[in-house]
Amino acid sequence: MAKIRWRLGEMPTGRYKSFSNRAWPSAYYSGTGRAAVRLCSDIGYSASRVKNQQHGPIDIYIAVYAKTEEARRERGAFSWWKMSKPAETLEEAKRRAQEYLDENPQIVQGAQLYHDMEENRTKG
Repeated sequence: MAKIRWRLGEMPTGRYKSFSNRAWPSAYYSGTGRAAVRLCSDIGYSASRVKNQQHGPIDIYIAVYAKTEEARRERGAFSWWKMSKPAETLEEAKRRAQEYLDENPQIVQGAQLYHDMEENRTKG
């Protein structure tokens, strides 16, 4: 089972906070702190909207990391893969993301490989 931790986006602050929306929750791998899952909808996150299901469909994006140094140079550290069907609720989105990572261990391994590559680069 892929160990991920969910975090809410920061509350907008400052002078122009009324023009900003809070980000939907994102998941990070527990061991590395690397991004794993990103959720987003047509409007910013609001606990009351989620509780009352007053939001649009929630798109689920999975971070797929480059497994080799060459791939990282060509395409970047990772890319976001969008799941074909959006979720209707936050709980469904979290459950489906976790299931996808559990069913595709190569994605989790790729994140660990990338983390190890970065660690070796900074040490060397």
